[in-house]
Amino acid sequence: MIKRFGEEGLSCFIEKSRRPHGHPNKTSVSIENSIISLKQKHKYWGARKIRKLLESSYGHEELPSQTTIHGILKRNGLVKSRKRRGHRLVCVNPKFDPKRCNEIWSADYKGKFKLGNRRYCHALTVCYPEKPPRYDYPNGYKKLRVTSNGAIRWGAYNWVYISRGARKRYVGVKEIGEGIWQVYYRAVFLGRFDETKLNRKEQYLKLHF
Repeated sequence: MIKRFGEEGLSCFIEKSRRPHGHPNKTSVSIENSIISLKQKHKYWGARKIRKLLESSYGHEELPSQTTIHGILKRNGLVKSRKRRGHRLVCVNPKFDPKRCNEIWSADYKGKFKLGNRRYCHALTVCYPEKPPRYDYPNGYKKLRVTSNGAIRWGAYNWVYISRGARKRYVGVKEIGEGIWQVYYRAVFLGRFDETKLNRKEQYLKLHF
């Protein structure tokens, strides 16, 4: 401090930058100029491709990382920062407060599930201003509720798997003979199953076409 005071006077007490005069890992000027030159010739090339091409001239260990190369390009104004998308709140009408008939409809995609004929059903849940009309299955049908596991209870111990997309809905089951049952959701045929294959407790059956 005494030496600095003798050389600088009172200015030696002013806070000075603590930044080091040199950095052992700093990218050399020649490599930095090569990076800038390649980018100026090929404006659509990124840091990864530039680094790969420079390996033949400088070697893998001598070159800076991909992140450092990107920083060099950015510092020299050769890359543009991507604009972040802002989340805008969209004003929507309430779902269940319509003023006129069919004024508001909304639908949710519930995912796909496979039917008994091995085709996929892409179900939509449509919200109406009023509840959908009740559906009564014809005489001769058993009306059963699909449980939260996507199956209907069959008898006291067994299950018939319908679909997780049909949970908490009612299906109609009709026997067509010799233990063969057809399953419908309203008027849509979902598949059939053979109850004679149930030969042990807590057994699952799947629908087939």
